[in-house]
Amino acid sequence: MGTPRLPALAGLVFAERVTTLEIIGVVTAFAAAIGAGVAVFVWARNWRRRIAEETTTEEPIETYQLMLDEGLLDPQEFDRIQARLQRPPDVPAEPPSPNPPSENAP
Repeated sequence: MGTPRLPALAGLVFAERVTTLEIIGVVTAFAAAIGAGVAVFVWARNWRRRIAEETTTEEPIETYQLMLDEGLLDPQEFDRIQARLQRPPDVPAEPPSPNPPSENAP
């Protein structure tokens, strides 16, 4: 009964260290994967915002000009659209008239 138990205890301490290091490695890898996912999400969101900011008002005007040239749009409607697109964003829109003219007016 006088057998030394020190080697057995040393093996348990070493085994616990390996298990602890495995757990730390898995948790670190999981946190890195979450961090990479968040980084990709933020990058994609900023990329979409940059693309949205780069669009100019000239593209829609050209589209409406083409529609006007093809006869799909009235000149008065084109003028209203052009005025709306060229207006600075801080200027409030004109309120609609209370009685819009009807197309079947005599």
